Order: sequence, then structure tokens, then C-alpha cells
Amino acid sequence: MNKLNRKKLKQASEIFIKESDEGDILVLEFEDGKKLEYNIKPATNEKFLRYVMVNNDKFYLIEKESDYKDKLKNEDYNFRNHIFLIKASFVYVTFTKEANFESITFTQEADFEFTRFKNKANFWNATFTQKANFVGTTFTEEAVFWRATFTQKANFGGVNFTEEADFDDATFTEEADFIRVTFKKEAN
Repeated sequence: MNKLNRKKLKQASEIFIKESDEGDILVLEFEDGKKLEYNIKPATNEKFLRYVMVNNDKFYLIEKESDYKDKLKNEDYNFRNHIFLIKASFVYVTFTKEANFESITFTQEADFEFTRFKNKANFWNATFTQKANFVGTTFTEEAVFWRATFTQKANFGGVNFTEEADFDDATFTEEADFIRVTFKKEAN
């Protein structure tokens, strides 16, 4: 098996799971047709998610809606090193504590429409391989999108940034919509 790293996750055009006799495999497919495969490690019990190893870090797989909705119910907003293999819908969710999406990979649409972040929102090094929708979202504290990658349309229309909005080194491959955005403090 190949060694997985964050750069490969960002470059993949498609990420999916395939079944094999030896266990499930995470497949990264690239635009040139090349495929890389990685063994999926089983969860140690029903409360934990399956994962793949990235260097020395575990990347947890979100394979069904309950995998992340249960975390939200428990006010567990730490999605660092998660890979969403399904559409992520955070529409109208209110994050009351810091929301950590550092080094997350969304392989399907990520919908944060009318979401409220009442504390820091950290999307440092996040990868959005499909549409990212933040329409009408409110960031009450700092919003960090430093080194985030958007490979499809990113819609920030009508977003309200109350504190600093950090988009340093963010990459937008397709259209980025910032129509009617409010920046009350520094934006970069």
C-alpha cells in the first residue's frame, strides 16, 4: 500500500471506498487516471469512526450522516483530520464553542448555509473538492481559512464576518462568490 499524505488528499479528483476480501480500502483517484489505495483501519468500538493513517495522524472517515450529527448533538465540534465521504450539511447549525475543521477533506458538497459560528471557526488547510456553500453564514469570532483549497465553486454570498477573516494562501480553482459580504474587522 502507498503512504498517504495531506498533499495527495488535496490533489485527488475523487475519493471513495471499495470493498475487498482483505477489508475496505480508501481509493484516491486523480485526473490523470492514476489511483492510490489505502487500508482502512476498523473502529475499536461502536463509538469510534474507521480511519486511515496519514503519516502519523489518524484521518477519521465520515461515512454516514449519524457519524457527524451525533458529534453535533454532543457539542463535539472537533472535525480535525476527518474525511467526509458523504455530503456535509451544517445548514442552520449553531456552533456554540470553537469549531475545528483543520485539515478536513470534503469529498462531496459542504453546505454551511445560514450557519452561526459563535466562537472561532478554524478551516486551516481544509479541502473542499466539491461545491462549498457558506451563504448567509455568521462568523462572530475569528474565521480561519488559511491554506484552504476550494476546487469547485465557493459561495460566501451574504456572509457576516464580525472579527478577522483570514484567507491567506487559500486557493480558489473555480468561481468564488463574495457578493454582499460584510467584513467588520481585518480581512486577508
